[in-house]
Amino acid sequence: MPGGFRQAVEESVLPMLRPLDSWEKALAFLRGHQPTDLTRGWRWHLVTAVALGELDAARDLWRERGHLYCKGEVMHDPRDQVLYDRYCEIGEPLMADDWASLARILHRWEAENVRGTAIEPYWAPTPFPLEREF
Repeated sequence: MPGGFRQAVEESVLPMLRPLDSWEKALAFLRGHQPTDLTRGWRWHLVTAVALGELDAARDLWRERGHLYCKGEVMHDPRDQVLYDRYCEIGEPLMADDWASLARILHRWEAENVRGTAIEPYWAPTPFPLEREF
């Protein structure tokens, strides 16, 4: 069975994943597939648009739903607070077209998500398309 799994991955999965060598390609791939837990909500689309430098689209999403995120709001479930506070950070720099602050926020989130994981020793930050746009 392990040999069959390896063969299936090498023949079917890796050829599909190897071309995804940039943020743009990886996110375009995800956007083009059935929604999953990672790509289902408006917040994923918001952060994706910011990372890609699609700030007009990100602002449209924020105008629709950003009112749900107010700095200083305390969540009923403390486990939700960190994520809620993260999204609260986006509004001001997004609406002010402050791409440098948005990039710093995304880089900090990226580092926080990698810290303490098995991939941390191999991870190196790279510029988001947002940073190449300006």
